[in-house]
Amino acid sequence: MLRLTLIRHATTALNEARRYQGASDPPLSERGRMESARLRIRLQGECFDRVFTSDRRRCTETAALAFPSTLAEPEPRLRELDFGRWDGRTYEECLAQDGQHFERWIAAPDQEAAPGGEGFEEFTGRVDAWIASLPSAGSILAFSHAGPIRHVVARVLGFAWMQVVLMEISACGITRLALHPDGGHLLCLNDTAHMDERTA
Repeated sequence: MLRLTLIRHATTALNEARRYQGASDPPLSERGRMESARLRIRLQGECFDRVFTSDRRRCTETAALAFPSTLAEPEPRLRELDFGRWDGRTYEECLAQDGQHFERWIAAPDQEAAPGGEGFEEFTGRVDAWIASLPSAGSILAFSHAGPIRHVVARVLGFAWMQVVLMEISACGITRLALHPDGGHLLCLNDTAHMDERTA
């Protein structure tokens, strides 16, 4: 059995401004660095056979701050969906510029791609390829983004994308799964107890 721990990156300035960030590469904000410090306390004492991270700065910085005992392996297949020209824009700005196209994407993101962005099949194909490359046993930690984490959950549990897209995946939220040859099961989803100021 393979135990897989997935963690979303900490907060960036684009997150704080509620702007889409897919292929863009902003660093963590001050808030994000504080979140990573809390995550580090939560992960103390945990051991993993390998540690991966999306090669975007918000993930590599979270990994370096939260789990400094192991050098994470950069993995481009763990990147967020590329939002094309909507990257860096707010919901309102996208709606004002691309109206009906944007509304179609919001309604069915698995069937519509952003202008100049990544198609759903391309996105899921690369994440699936990463899953397929993992060993069948052991313990893996990966720092990634909301989109890839949702897709891994969907793939393992057999859910449709429109079911998992409604799942909240918070900054530094921890999701754990157990994978075995016949499928897998969810151990926890978006655990953020360590983000509570009362536990800091």
